[in-house]
Amino acid sequence: MGNILIIEDNKIFADDIAFFVEDEGHKCTVYNSTDQVIKNWDSVGKFDVIILDLMMRIENLLQPNDDEVNLDTGEILFNKILAGFPNKRIIIVTAKTPDEIEIDTKQKNVQVINKPFNDEKIKLLLDLLG
Repeated sequence: MGNILIIEDNKIFADDIAFFVEDEGHKCTVYNSTDQVIKNWDSVGKFDVIILDLMMRIENLLQPNDDEVNLDTGEILFNKILAGFPNKRIIIVTAKTPDEIEIDTKQKNVQVINKPFNDEKIKLLLDLLG
């Protein structure tokens, strides 16, 4: 099964998702902050899939480029992940509507699931993980 990274600052939501992902046989790691991601940057490439929240708190180690100042923290992190790992599969989980998302989610290795989650969306997430 897959090695999955969950990047989500809502610990309860992250733990719930991790429970379902692990119950399907996947190995799961949770980072609850952008600082955790940056501190463990070298390990990000080892994950098969990243589940990423877009609306997180900005912290000390993740700084936007000049063209990213209007992006949410998760969108900045998304750009950084794809710059470092261009073929990485990313599943975005967000409360933003498609019109509010400021990044290119039309790439073949990127899927979006809107919050709030229900049984149908958990099944979709698990189906995407395979």
